[in-house]
Amino acid sequence: MVGTPTTTPRPTRTDVFELRAGVPTPTLAPLPEPVIPTPRFTLDPLQLNLETGEDAQPTARDLPPGGVYPIRIALEDLGILASVLVVQTDENFDIVTPREEVAYYALTSKIGGGGNTLMVGHVFPGRVFNNLLDAEVGQIIRVTDELYNEHYYQIEEIRTILYEEGTPEDRELGLAYMYDNSAERLTLVTCYPEYDWTHRFVVRAVPINPDSIGGR
Repeated sequence: MVGTPTTTPRPTRTDVFELRAGVPTPTLAPLPEPVIPTPRFTLDPLQLNLETGEDAQPTARDLPPGGVYPIRIALEDLGILASVLVVQTDENFDIVTPREEVAYYALTSKIGGGGNTLMVGHVFPGRVFNNLLDAEVGQIIRVTDELYNEHYYQIEEIRTILYEEGTPEDRELGLAYMYDNSAERLTLVTCYPEYDWTHRFVVRAVPINPDSIGGR
């Protein structure tokens, strides 16, 4: 499923800080209390090829060491629901990004692996991450893994990074920010703005413990 195409260019967001080398980063405001949707599978048991019954459903506690691959992502507030493909880089060392799906970069942490999971998608109107440009701190992201567990994340930080016309220092800082592996988190990246693509639009989210939201 792709996002709803916009009919006119979005105005430049004034509430999102641009990350630049040598410019202090402002202190983040505390996260608002999340509104947690009821945990559920994104596919029905027939599609999942699972046995029915509570005992047959895998749980987050069953994750193997090193984590598991993501297969689906949903940001319900933004109308985003998409499959996730595992990718690496092309001959120019750019992350291969499919036209309709979200790409999980295989050299970053898997879901539940304890580090930073990086996903990218296209932004042009009608593409999967076009509505990501409307993301807000506090919104919930749901990721389904290859074992059909669902993992919940809350957006904690949104930044733009000058990329195409940035200095080498700007780009180095931006890459360090996107690939920061100091904590378990989900990082979503697309281009910005939706027509010029001079920046990268980066959304970082932290995991929410499934037990705290009525998980399995």
